[in-house]
Amino acid sequence: MRIFKILRISFLTLFGLFKTPTCPPFNTISIGPLMKKGETKIVVDTDSDYLKFSINISNDAYSTKEIYQGTITKPGVYTYVYNNEYTRTKNKVFIKYTATEGGTYKTSSKYDFNITGSSKTRYISDDSEVSTTKTIGVFRSDLSFEASKMNFSFEGFIDYYAPDYYHKIDLKEFKIHLDRKHHTFMSSNPYLILVNVDNVFADIENVDDYASFDLTLVDQGDYFTFALAHTMYVNPNNLRMSSNPKAGYVQTDNIFLPVNEMSNQKDFGAYFAMKSMGIDLDYWVHKFEIKAETNLFGDCHNSKYCVARVIE
Repeated sequence: MRIFKILRISFLTLFGLFKTPTCPPFNTISIGPLMKKGETKIVVDTDSDYLKFSINISNDAYSTKEIYQGTITKPGVYTYVYNNEYTRTKNKVFIKYTATEGGTYKTSSKYDFNITGSSKTRYISDDSEVSTTKTIGVFRSDLSFEASKMNFSFEGFIDYYAPDYYHKIDLKEFKIHLDRKHHTFMSSNPYLILVNVDNVFADIENVDDYASFDLTLVDQGDYFTFALAHTMYVNPNNLRMSSNPKAGYVQTDNIFLPVNEMSNQKDFGAYFAMKSMGIDLDYWVHKFEIKAETNLFGDCHNSKYCVARVIE
């Protein structure tokens, strides 16, 4: 009987060491892209109170190399960065993790994860559909693996933009569509440049023959839009803008074209620029023209509403 108990305890101990948990303690672990130089992002989404994990690679230089290890003690979405000194052009990637109930587990196979593509300037338009050349690897809770690219499409990025009667450039009209699973990898420093506007934005600091507006990306769920990165102010009477608070000015989330100045200058060049957008770290540009054709109220030739003098 004593021998049977010892064997039973030994069997249960071994079974506990090698069993696979019915529900791995993470929803997804996303990695990538792997690059020869620079830093790579890891995003862990977990509902667990405890998760210890490591990212491992093998390639023509290393049979197995641990490139990152982390421990999480409460649910959430966590972002980590590691240096890619051990990656090569072709790699195989796998993970190890420790669950709350104990025991160390790893994915049953190593997944191909290659380094491809290079950074470049891309010019986008309203019908653009662009895919990144590099890939992101995603380990899911069923231990499956998906290597996918970021696919962008653009809405509202037309060649000629006509502001409404209030001379407003509505930043929410420009939309960037991206698969939601890649939203955590959306990284950019967007801005809007308006050229040949030295007299149009006289109250904004650091304006010469062009005006630069720092923007930020707003996650709307299925797509991103733009918003001003810094608070701006506008005079409701003449639509002149200011980068500082002034008497008679109100805070605004939009860009306006002053009424008086636009009576003399009907159109000018503009472009959106986005630095390091997506995992390719590309520089993306959209060039277009702004045409302020009609005022809401003013002279009868250039306005929707006017006061006509009738001579009897």
